Amino acid sequence: MWSFAHNPDRTINVEFFSRLEGNVIRLIDRCDCRFLSKISWSYAVANVDTSFFSSERFIRAILSRRNEFHQPDLGLLHRWILWRQELKSEMLVPSGFQKLCYDEYMKGANHTVSSALQDNVVARLRSIGLDPQEEYRLAVSGYIVDALVTVNGEKICIEVDGPSHFAGRQPNGKTVLKHRQIRNIDGFRVVSIPYWEWNTALNDTGEKEYLKSKLGI
Repeated sequence: MWSFAHNPDRTINVEFFSRLEGNVIRLIDRCDCRFLSKISWSYAVANVDTSFFSSERFIRAILSRRNEFHQPDLGLLHRWILWRQELKSEMLVPSGFQKLCYDEYMKGANHTVSSALQDNVVARLRSIGLDPQEEYRLAVSGYIVDALVTVNGEKICIEVDGPSHFAGRQPNGKTVLKHRQIRNIDGFRVVSIPYWEWNTALNDTGEKEYLKSKLGI
């Protein structure tokens, strides 16, 4: 399940996760909190909607273990809650538990360290006349983006995506989910800077022209 959620092939995911639902329903009352958070996140990544994941029974299973969840688990559940908002699904999760998940996700997301690649991209953004706001936290989703820039009045999220963001050269599940939810929840365009594209820019001039092309300047 966890591996399938990271698989960018949506056709495979739809088939797999649709079939998996029956097993989840049958075993839900025996699932521990770690499994519940992981399967919630996995369905959010795969973006395969089934009625069970917005049902009272599933919500009860989560709430009955609310005191057992650790910070990483609650962070995964926050992404699942965002997914239900993406789908404009009726939200049966109490607002207090939603806030708990949001707050715990925010704590975990605070520990970010910029990379040399990110620093290089930010420097080039400045060199073409932009004023990037680094490590910018989006108010609605809570996601932190590498930089936020304004181009012709439009706010654009810049994500400098190194090797850990990909499976081969396809964005992995975590990256797909983040970019999708920023677009759908926060309403911002996301421009990804894949590491291999940046590495082929060769020099300062090439990097500047690459960024202008990506941003439509």
